[in-house]
Amino acid sequence: MILSFDQVSKQYSELETAIRQVSFEIEEGEFTALAGPSGSGKSTILNLAAGLDFPTSGTVTLLGQDLRALDKIGLSHLRCNQVGFVFQSYNLFPVLTALENVEYPLALKGVPPKERRKLAEKALEEAGCGTLGKRLPSELSGGQQQRVAIARAIVTTPKIVFADEPTANLDSKTAKMLLEVFKDLNTNKNITFLFSSHDPLVLETAERIIQVADGKVHEDPSNKQQPFIKGLGFRTPPQSLRSTLSYYHS
Repeated sequence: MILSFDQVSKQYSELETAIRQVSFEIEEGEFTALAGPSGSGKSTILNLAAGLDFPTSGTVTLLGQDLRALDKIGLSHLRCNQVGFVFQSYNLFPVLTALENVEYPLALKGVPPKERRKLAEKALEEAGCGTLGKRLPSELSGGQQQRVAIARAIVTTPKIVFADEPTANLDSKTAKMLLEVFKDLNTNKNITFLFSSHDPLVLETAERIIQVADGKVHEDPSNKQQPFIKGLGFRTPPQSLRSTLSYYHS
């Protein structure tokens, strides 16, 4: 088991409860989608799973560790070494090239410059954007930026990748190509994927769908393939990209 939710609830106020007593497990190598409309709670689940937020009650266990028991350093170490996250809005550092963006998590790990550049170039190739390394994000299309974001998420060879609405800003052709990249990484590298999405194309590709509605999850346990009803040496990045910085630095 790579991820477990045990009776997890998240309440933001007395009047706003995002999810209620959510329980499910994700096994290594799964290709799973959290499906549901906007506001259903699926993005909250994804943020809790990655330790970007914490539950009001219940336990989230990721890679054998209770996330509430980890301090900021422990969370940063876990995410930098074993977890990848693809943000819906890409969240690339605009002053860094595509290659430098992919190098960023490796630099945090202390990987020497030559080695991290080689690994970043390989990740860009695997994500289908090997020729874009010298370009800034402003010089890339939406699909190209998403591929770079994927490369950044996989460059550390994570055990699991979380992807929040990865096709939301893409046309159907680009979305299909990116899902093929995800599926190839899942098959050939045994990287576990957990998406949040309401895109039919994502749900068709997923091997398991967990339906999220009104803050609760529903799933047919008899058939997982059917929906139940799924010191860096870089220029200083801008402060506006707080979600990316907080992901790597807690």
